Amino acid sequence: MTYVNHNYCIAGQANICMKTEIKYLSFRSVGVPRKYSDDASRRAVLYQVLGPITGKGDYLARIDAKVKSLTGMWRDRLRCLCAAGLAMDVTRQTVCANCHPSFVSIASVHMVCNQVNLCPFCYGREIQSLYRSVAAVCRAMPKERSVEYWLLGYRKSMFVETNDETRLCDLFKEEVWERRKTYDVLQPFGAKIGSEFEPAREPGVWKVVRRGVALVSSSTDLSDFSYWADSVKRVKQFTGKNIAQLVGWTMKYPTRLLKDGDPERVVELLQARKKARLNASYGLFRKTK
Repeated sequence: MTYVNHNYCIAGQANICMKTEIKYLSFRSVGVPRKYSDDASRRAVLYQVLGPITGKGDYLARIDAKVKSLTGMWRDRLRCLCAAGLAMDVTRQTVCANCHPSFVSIASVHMVCNQVNLCPFCYGREIQSLYRSVAAVCRAMPKERSVEYWLLGYRKSMFVETNDETRLCDLFKEEVWERRKTYDVLQPFGAKIGSEFEPAREPGVWKVVRRGVALVSSSTDLSDFSYWADSVKRVKQFTGKNIAQLVGWTMKYPTRLLKDGDPERVVELLQARKKARLNASYGLFRKTK
């Protein structure tokens, strides 16, 4: 299947979208990669934005249809964000709009934009990299061991407000401290811990999701962990499928950046994030590539 631009805008945003001289490339898919790293990225991004694969029929065709829709959404959202003030010239917009799609195999290799905090395809590649790091560490653990290990995934959602006294940079600093506290509580052998922001529907309000994947001892006391997590999942058997499901569930893409979040507030968030490090790797996950 060939991917082309849809030329549509999310409802309510057409008035701020502008036309630019961008040459859109067509992508021809040749298959669906079946590695567990690909499954993790599809769970985190593709299914999160457009829903899971349902129904019967050709699996490639159904994945193709979703990637085609995601490509159109990404290109139209990029135009809206640039119209709302995202600093990006036409050349850079062209690179981003034609970012090499993940989730399917493409006949030819194209450039990637590396806009990991926004681009759904680059975000998916980050999830693939995280899966490989986690899986490599888990596979290296000895089968016969005196200490039992769990692979832990957690998420906590909350809403915070910015005003004249509290800015986004202040919220980012608070999240860094919370990340360190979480690490101290878990004392993991390896971990990926961080936060994601997206604009809520109410003006000045942001949705924050704290999440992490950590390799911990089964004796770790999680009785008070509810302060840091709304929901927790544990994996005891380190199979590729189990790890992919946990990583994909934990590291979901923040959909309002792409779908219906206020473009001006998304731009504000992206600009504030330039100097902020909201996610970090620790221990064994930090050493593995």
